[in-house]
Amino acid sequence: MKKFLLIFSLIFNVSQIFSQAYKINGEIRFRVNSDGKDFSSETGLNNFTELRSRVGIDFTPSSAFSAFIQFQDNRILGSEKSTTEGTKEVDLKEAYGFVKNLFGMPVDWKFGRFTTQSANSRFLGRSDWQAGRTFDGTSLIIKTQPVNFNFYAFQLNENSKADDLGDSYFSGISTDFKSIPNFEVSVFVFNELLSKFLGNNSYTTGFYSKGKFGQFISEIEGAYQFGNKKIASRDFDVAAYFFAMNASLKFDFALYPTLNAGLDFVGGDKNAADRKYNSFNTLYGTKHGLFGYMDYFSNIPNDTKNLGLIDYHVKLIAKPFEEINFYLAFHKFNSHIKYTLLNSSKTNDFGIETDFLANYIYQQKLTFSIGLSFFSPGEIFKEWKGKDNSFYGYFITTMNL
Repeated sequence: MKKFLLIFSLIFNVSQIFSQAYKINGEIRFRVNSDGKDFSSETGLNNFTELRSRVGIDFTPSSAFSAFIQFQDNRILGSEKSTTEGTKEVDLKEAYGFVKNLFGMPVDWKFGRFTTQSANSRFLGRSDWQAGRTFDGTSLIIKTQPVNFNFYAFQLNENSKADDLGDSYFSGISTDFKSIPNFEVSVFVFNELLSKFLGNNSYTTGFYSKGKFGQFISEIEGAYQFGNKKIASRDFDVAAYFFAMNASLKFDFALYPTLNAGLDFVGGDKNAADRKYNSFNTLYGTKHGLFGYMDYFSNIPNDTKNLGLIDYHVKLIAKPFEEINFYLAFHKFNSHIKYTLLNSSKTNDFGIETDFLANYIYQQKLTFSIGLSFFSPGEIFKEWKGKDNSFYGYFITTMNL
């Protein structure tokens, strides 16, 4: 904590000296958790409090370029051994430079450490529930009137070995079409090279489309993965599918509700004995909330044990007042591949999740949130995790500086 206060003091003093070019921002988020996600009614709730503190500085010396640096401390209250001992939790959350219209061309360049997203963030997106996701590398945007081209090149892991053995990379390109009336369309190709030595090299190509027709919004997305993967010294050819379809309708009466319904299909692997790997990897998407707030499916395919996932969901958003909104979601989770239980019967049933969230904007930069989530396990989760219902509740106070 002393290091965090020192950094804050330094940034504050610098910003005072260069007040015309610098701007401080920050966040304090206080989250009280009540965790009963272990599927056992015999154990009590695990109650704990998290504190996330951020302080950053925007540097804008001219309209041609800018920079941003942000530090973060993320901790569980009471985790120190005593009240006189601190922990080394301060981390460089973001530090990047941004150049607009590089060399007078319609090209924007960002480099350093930063958050990013593509299309609707299913495969490349921000994740801010915990410490948050950041990438080390660079991105380039070529801007034209009908189309934007986005290039990404990130270093996931650096082993400092000859020939870059063991290093991991993520790169890609997404193309955003802007000239189609009432439609957003993106086409993308991503490459994840996890190890040159092991040969884990896969590609994800697909599309995203969003259409607006008055109060009705439709979204369709599809993707295909191919490449090679090595598991336990065995080589596999990757061939996996993803598909999502969602529809939203906003009603113009009391509470101004928005109703959303749809399904997400994440392919699984039916035959582990062959040389085909059919489990789709959701990469670096924003999964919290997408597959339920309890995060049982935040790491696919690991969380489904290569069975894949089919998520049928219905969501309702209501805003009775300008400063208050409610969110209610129902998820029916099934596996793509049938699972054989211990009694030799087969099932696709992971379970049902219900999420409720309420947000209250107390002041412009102060927000209170309360969330409640329940999960009723299906036959698969009963065997994997436990037979009782699980629960998760939380209360969040977020102050933006």
